[in-house]
Amino acid sequence: MCRYGVDTCDLPSVVGTYLHIPTPCLPHTYTDPEVSHYLLDFMSVVAQCFDADEEFSPQAISNIVNAYAKADMVEEVLPLFEHMALAAQLVRPEEFNGQAVANILNAYAKVSRQLQQFDAQVDKMSLFNHMSAAAQAIDAHNLDMQNIANIMNALAKTYIYDHALLRHLTKGLRANAARQDLSSDSQAMANVMHALATLNHRDGLEELMQDLVPHMVKLPIDASCQAQGIANVCWSAGVLQLRQASLLDWCRRAISARIALMNWSCLRQVQQFLLTLEMDDLLPEGVRISDSLASALTTDAEQLMARHPVDLNRAGKDLPWAELVDVAAICLVRSACLYSLALARDGLAGADKAALLSRDAPRRSSSPRGASSPKGKRTWRDDDHEGPQRRAFRLPEALSAEGTSDELMPAAAGLAAGGRGGGSVGDGMGVGVKVSAIVGGRVDMCLRASAWM
Repeated sequence: MCRYGVDTCDLPSVVGTYLHIPTPCLPHTYTDPEVSHYLLDFMSVVAQCFDADEEFSPQAISNIVNAYAKADMVEEVLPLFEHMALAAQLVRPEEFNGQAVANILNAYAKVSRQLQQFDAQVDKMSLFNHMSAAAQAIDAHNLDMQNIANIMNALAKTYIYDHALLRHLTKGLRANAARQDLSSDSQAMANVMHALATLNHRDGLEELMQDLVPHMVKLPIDASCQAQGIANVCWSAGVLQLRQASLLDWCRRAISARIALMNWSCLRQVQQFLLTLEMDDLLPEGVRISDSLASALTTDAEQLMARHPVDLNRAGKDLPWAELVDVAAICLVRSACLYSLALARDGLAGADKAALLSRDAPRRSSSPRGASSPKGKRTWRDDDHEGPQRRAFRLPEALSAEGTSDELMPAAAGLAAGGRGGGSVGDGMGVGVKVSAIVGGRVDMCLRASAWM
């Protein structure tokens, strides 16, 4: 117990209460964000009063770092993350359970970029190696699906390829697939697939997919199956070059049902999935997503904007491949046009579009702890749906940096200025997305599509 009269066993419950998470010990919650913020700031000081080498249990560490990662208070409590990283590495690997390992890895993966921005004294690789040893000390058959998915998701977020850990986790996946129905947790399945694709882990992939695909094709395409999860599964199937007909058919039905709800990021993943099918001759004869994209780019901008995704996919009904590629192409280009329009409206068109790439977190403040401002300092977001091999598709600037020559004026900027852009969408997608750079030629399209596989 520290000098503030708080025990480490009580600390996670107290922190959870301030984060509006009811606990058995303290069921009441604080609803004032500013009060919660300052109380959490104080509790971080309390936590650092405990010796890192003897007073923290694995569960206490995982609960504390997970709570503060969710609270988005990295800058204010940076010393706490440093203290907890040390405490975690001083606990013997065999003392951790699967949930503690998953929570700690997920928390530090979530704040990894901010820790780097603020020059935190956290050896990420040393911490992850210790947690890897802890995970491998647990019998693979005793790891549940949710913990496996969270650990793999943390590795994917940080782009850490740990072959031994991934082999151990895939054993756990196969054990879970053999003893229970995995189709009830679509998010966990999507995280597993996305991690395998992002890390390009192919060791034992064929055997693993023989066990997982029967569960994947039974994933319900309903409100529990979110658009981002569907996009992740489809993109992963393309990257991993999965060819099971039942899986591809599930992807077709899932995209059909959710395409009206997909944002630009999801639509881009779907487009890359469809490009892979085209290049591998897995689409029906005469069906080409590249032709559909080229057609959408030559469509009059005003006509394209009038076509709503809900109308295009017939209220979520199954679409055959021929219709699906057309709808996907129109939705992608329409979404890019809307994105370009929003940038033009917000004054970020032209030379100012570089501001879009400015995602640096604010510099660490030198102000005293008591002067910390409330939550809301984050100025960037995590692109956790993107793998390291997909950066050429992240933003149009990335394409330009690789030597793309077709600098185009944004047609959407014209729409914002005068109400009518005039001409086709392909005449001006420079700000929102350089779709024309992808489909400007068949060879160029194939080269760029293969860059992320």
